[in-house]
Amino acid sequence: MRARSAALLALSATLFVADVVPTAATNQAFAADPQLSVILPRGARRGTEATFTFEGNRLKDAAEVLFYEPGAFEVLSITPDEKQGDKKVDVVVKIAPDARVGEHVVQLRTANGLTEFHTIYVGALPEVDEVDPKDAPNTDPAHAQKLTADHFKEVGGVTVSGKIENEDLDHYAIELDAGQSLAVEVEGIRLASTENNSVDPAVEVLDLEGRELAASDDTPITAADPVVRFTAEETGTYLLRIRDAEFKGNGRGYYRMHVGVRPEAFPRPLAVYPAGGPVGEEVEVTFIGDPHGPFQQTVTPVAGRTGDQTGQVYAVRDGAPSPSALPFRASEFPNLLESEPNDERTAATRAPGVDKYLAAVEAAKEKAKADGGNADAIKKAAEAVKAEAFGGMAFNGILEEQGDVDHFAFVGKKGQSLRFDVFGSRLGSPIDPELRILAWDGRGLKSGGDRVGLDAREDFSLPEDGVYVVEVHDHLKRGGENYVYRVEVSSPVRTPTLSIPRYGRYGQGRQRVVIPRGSSFATRVTISRDGLGGDLAIDAADLPEGVTITAPTVPSNQSTWPVLFTAAEDAPLGGTLTELRAFAADKPEMLTAGPDQRAAYASSIIEADLVRYNNQGTLWPVEAPAVAVAVTEKLPFSIEVLPPTTPLVRDGVLDVQIKVHRDEGFEGDIKLEFPQRTPGIGCDYQRTVKKDEDTAVYPLNANDKAALGTFPFYVLAFAGLPNELNGVEYGGGTGLCSSKLVDIEVAETPFTLKLAKGAVQRTTSTAITAELENAEFKGTATVTLKGLPEGLSCEPVEVTAETESFVFEIAATEKAPIGTRKGLLAEVTLPNVGEDGQPIADGEPGAGARVFTAGRTDLRVDDAPKKPEPKTTDAEPKVAKAPEKPKPLSRLERLRREAAGLPTDSSEGDTNR
Repeated sequence: MRARSAALLALSATLFVADVVPTAATNQAFAADPQLSVILPRGARRGTEATFTFEGNRLKDAAEVLFYEPGAFEVLSITPDEKQGDKKVDVVVKIAPDARVGEHVVQLRTANGLTEFHTIYVGALPEVDEVDPKDAPNTDPAHAQKLTADHFKEVGGVTVSGKIENEDLDHYAIELDAGQSLAVEVEGIRLASTENNSVDPAVEVLDLEGRELAASDDTPITAADPVVRFTAEETGTYLLRIRDAEFKGNGRGYYRMHVGVRPEAFPRPLAVYPAGGPVGEEVEVTFIGDPHGPFQQTVTPVAGRTGDQTGQVYAVRDGAPSPSALPFRASEFPNLLESEPNDERTAATRAPGVDKYLAAVEAAKEKAKADGGNADAIKKAAEAVKAEAFGGMAFNGILEEQGDVDHFAFVGKKGQSLRFDVFGSRLGSPIDPELRILAWDGRGLKSGGDRVGLDAREDFSLPEDGVYVVEVHDHLKRGGENYVYRVEVSSPVRTPTLSIPRYGRYGQGRQRVVIPRGSSFATRVTISRDGLGGDLAIDAADLPEGVTITAPTVPSNQSTWPVLFTAAEDAPLGGTLTELRAFAADKPEMLTAGPDQRAAYASSIIEADLVRYNNQGTLWPVEAPAVAVAVTEKLPFSIEVLPPTTPLVRDGVLDVQIKVHRDEGFEGDIKLEFPQRTPGIGCDYQRTVKKDEDTAVYPLNANDKAALGTFPFYVLAFAGLPNELNGVEYGGGTGLCSSKLVDIEVAETPFTLKLAKGAVQRTTSTAITAELENAEFKGTATVTLKGLPEGLSCEPVEVTAETESFVFEIAATEKAPIGTRKGLLAEVTLPNVGEDGQPIADGEPGAGARVFTAGRTDLRVDDAPKKPEPKTTDAEPKVAKAPEKPKPLSRLERLRREAAGLPTDSSEGDTNR
């Protein structure tokens, strides 16, 4: 199941930054590249003041806490730990009484950077910490920690915060009356306490004899976390045991266990039905699977700020919310709820218009029959009944028992393209749905499953006007009260998004924007267009003071594009949560269309895998609906890319010239990267500028199919920072900045060469002819044959646009390697010329040269010819040999010769007469 982070509910488009002066105030900057690994405790009760400890590295100058949801938190103080201030910071927070319960995304800003975003949890129940003394550990059931009536007195429930160590078993004792129900939900994996998950909590209800009465490991609605429902048959003491499912655990195995013993504590349903509704319209839903029975509630769907815009709802009973939300779809079309029985196609639950259409078809057939028409005439009459285009609908159902199959019918128009999108596992349902699309007469048209995770999705163009049937069943024919699903059938719903690509496979590196004062930070953004065509403009809302954005128009054929953020030298240190948006360049009014207009513009989503499983998959991804942007202290270095004076031509190379500026005293190596490359452009991954260098060259190359045009590029620079320099304490870490955006033109080659293949013998020479093709250039080009090994040489040749052909003169020595040399390159250097047609001198404005490969050829090298053997004068004279006797003729040959009138006497050597 996909994460549905707190900030993604679109409860408000506003984001919140809590800015306070740290208790240990300082005018100096610390801690470039801060890192946040965990926040402890992992949660707190709403309506209280709580102290959270942010743990990581280089946190001493923490200045701001960035929350992704407004109004829920007020930061009262930020205090570095006295002993470990660089690794721990205490943040005192006042949590609003009406703060939404569940997961909240948070980031920390320091004077010189932004941490990764992480999460904290807000609960509605009184909080109790696990007590696990060494002399009486609660691993032993006899020392189970008691959850007494006093704990449950206020609201009938309590939240227990604990930790699972290796092979740990935590026991809690609870008194229950006969018939009393117990509800338990655990937040464990979802807490994301460790990035590489090592704790998978499981919960069991035991009697005092240790017999298991109820248990849960993974529950679909809560991802991999357990939910337990239990009703006591007898009055007495019961044990709650929480452990790792595989008896693992470590020092980061934190959990929050919500325990309710009365209905008013909290509801914990396993499903909501229907699982969605029209945006902004009230929908009556039923929550299913609560230990105290199903109950109804009226909700208003709101599009979530996630990749697929799924929102959430909370089950609320007697004013108490469920500990966590349930996924809930918000669509642009109405609901249709299944009406049982609909196991058969002919008993399908019918959308509005089906009965009317079928009646019209029957009426047409009856009329044709009454007019005396034959079977063909009756068929044509039925086919002549036209259907209106299907406007979209969400079919909702529950596979309530094993083997259950549901059918829905609707009317569609020939040629209409529809998307059939099944939401099941994405909504926390245990279903593994399979989809079939049928004609009304039972013909199978399309089927599928497992397109989006376990969920089915099919795009299909209707072949004719008529009634169509949607069939849904579980892959393994399973069913149950919480096997809820939703099939959204409509023209494909477009949900364009904008994101910053990950730097590396995991983590959030460079997915946040950190701009040093007086410098720049550029990043690539990736736009999932999903129907958002044409040229796009990009803007940013709510940037920090003193920050500007430079965003060139994104061409229609590009989906990844650079964006530059620049901070003024006097920009105040500070940060905001910024929404990046991409929209049609000629329709800026789309930005005011509102969050429910899904296809109006692409809004920023930053996704992070907060929990992974052995680096093999994601257990808990979280999507944040904004980009954190911060202004930090000036870095002791910066870079400048000199605009190229020549284009990068196809099949060519271009040396990008870079200047490095260092503050006095900064002598570290600086690494360079060239992240933005359009299709067909390549370069080295990194280049290093040594401490005694102030210039660098970054070579780019283009293949013969590189996209033509002018494109913006930039170079990133990063370097290790000292602890202190020029009165600024950096505390180590890595400083990162970028150049300004620079346009590079990618052009077609000025000409190509048609090269003949060649062959040469050692100690000789040969000529390879070359013909110029499509030559359109000014000045004189130098053509050099590249790739010749030792023992082969060839002088460069100069050509002009008027040159039709020329030859490469190749000389081979006795050391030339024998064999065929494939792929020799004809490399061209074409200097820029002035108005007089002469090359522009180095150092003058516009100086430079285009360098490219104009052609390729092969050369075969053979051994040198053998010299004739010299004549000798002292050799013995040769003795003439006697003539050999002629070979006797066969009888057949004698007859042939006689017939031809040729001699056949004995001088021929015939002895066979």
